[in-house]
Amino acid sequence: MAKAAGVSVMTASRALDEKGVASLETRARVQAAATKLGYRPNKLARLMRSAHSNIVCIVVNDLSSQLENAFVKAISTEVRHAAMEPFICNAGGTLDLANKSLPPHEILQGLCDGFLYVLPRITDEYRLFLEQSDTPSVLINSGAQASTLPTIRCDKSIAIGQAIRYLADLGHSRIAYIRDARDTGQSDAGEQGYLQGMQSAGLPIKPEWIANGDSGFDSGWRIAEEVLSLPSPPSAIIAATHRMAWACLMASRNAGLQSPRDISIIGVDELPSDFQEERKLSTLRQPIAAMAKAAVKELSLRSSPSLPQIRQALFPSELLIRGSTGPAPQREPR
Repeated sequence: MAKAAGVSVMTASRALDEKGVASLETRARVQAAATKLGYRPNKLARLMRSAHSNIVCIVVNDLSSQLENAFVKAISTEVRHAAMEPFICNAGGTLDLANKSLPPHEILQGLCDGFLYVLPRITDEYRLFLEQSDTPSVLINSGAQASTLPTIRCDKSIAIGQAIRYLADLGHSRIAYIRDARDTGQSDAGEQGYLQGMQSAGLPIKPEWIANGDSGFDSGWRIAEEVLSLPSPPSAIIAATHRMAWACLMASRNAGLQSPRDISIIGVDELPSDFQEERKLSTLRQPIAAMAKAAVKELSLRSSPSLPQIRQALFPSELLIRGSTGPAPQREPR
């Protein structure tokens, strides 16, 4: 291309670089030659020569998760608003330094200016590795373990406690809780919120009212069938994910119960749905857009040590009251 434009390779490089020094005439001649020859600049090579890539790596554990996808979409929008480009990495499970494969952070830290870990499933060793890395990281909805990394959280413990207070005000005392998969970021926090909420409301806690789900529809249905068939079944169920709550609603209908007359159901982390019925569920919704904005802002602050930095930003859930919750029944559910 330089030969076609009648200039040296160095002059051609300067002419193609937006910040390069070259006369307007030379720049026009080189651009014309590049267009004629179909030349496309190697952006990766340019990035490797620059101190900053303006690329943010968004690390998720499971791209099939609707919640993680909702976060990825919101974060990608905020990253582009900040004049950067998102790069999505699917970790495909718990991040552990003991694995033989290199972790995403170690592979991509030379190409990315920072990392945003969404609902991270990480071991303590991996968290320490991130804390000691020169490339900044921000955790979004991680577990409650202490960390020097900035963390953006919608505390599931607070959310579940909020749901219990609402149900108690409606007269419910038999409240069951279905927790999500134990390797998710805030599974333990959700159960802690349930136990504390029940104790604060002076309500009985029965082991058979607490069940371990896997966050999906099938486990929600199975557990709902189990708890509703107990000798002393609950009058309300709180499910740690929206899909499990939807399954509870369907399973209760299959058992001949009507919601909210016979059973009240609340889900957590409402997700976009095309089904009108799903949108009738009472739910605790995370402010995903606000959390995404805060995470990207914090990552930008991390690259400028002179600016103030937050260590943790806590966002409240919004309790949306819909048709799946109502006053406690005067009789035991069938």
